[in-house]
Amino acid sequence: EAGAFVRTADRKDFALEPAGSTVVDMVAERGMEVVSVGKVSNILAGRGFTEDLHTSCDGDALEKTSRLFAKDFTGLVLVNLVDLDTLYGHRNNCHGYVQALQELDGHMSRALEERRSHDMIVLTADHGCDPTHPGTDHTREYVPLLVLGNRLRKGVNLGTRSTFADVGATISHCLSLDEPESGVSFLSMVSEGRSRI
Repeated sequence: EAGAFVRTADRKDFALEPAGSTVVDMVAERGMEVVSVGKVSNILAGRGFTEDLHTSCDGDALEKTSRLFAKDFTGLVLVNLVDLDTLYGHRNNCHGYVQALQELDGHMSRALEERRSHDMIVLTADHGCDPTHPGTDHTREYVPLLVLGNRLRKGVNLGTRSTFADVGATISHCLSLDEPESGVSFLSMVSEGRSRI
């Protein structure tokens, strides 16, 4: 009803296909799996994904991601969590935000135990959304970039990156793909001298 609109789990982004080749395209063209968990495939108009796992909430996305850790495959899993943004950040719901962070932390602890020795996990965001900030718009220019893996150096400061494309360039480097048009790989900073993970 008017004044009580909520976003449903059936959200769909109607995106245009990317103008050029993406890292997702390159991974799929090499015959590797590319799994979307959440709305990721919608952002790229479904192009390049070999599996699309629809989710109803972040908890559902985290459970589906956890099950993927048990699966033996080579490729890329892209997960999009939206509850911190839409349910708590934009709604200035600090209590819900804290609970969602704690839930994410618990899932990450399990993921770190379940991952394979050669897995690389990259955590980042597309924008900030501070629930304590006045108003309901996106906040903060900088977002976290955490890179985890058994074969990675710990405590490396990746600095302030100039573009999100650095994540894509790093994935390309890790999977021995052609170098993408944009971005600079940070794999050599974290990989203890290995060219691949």
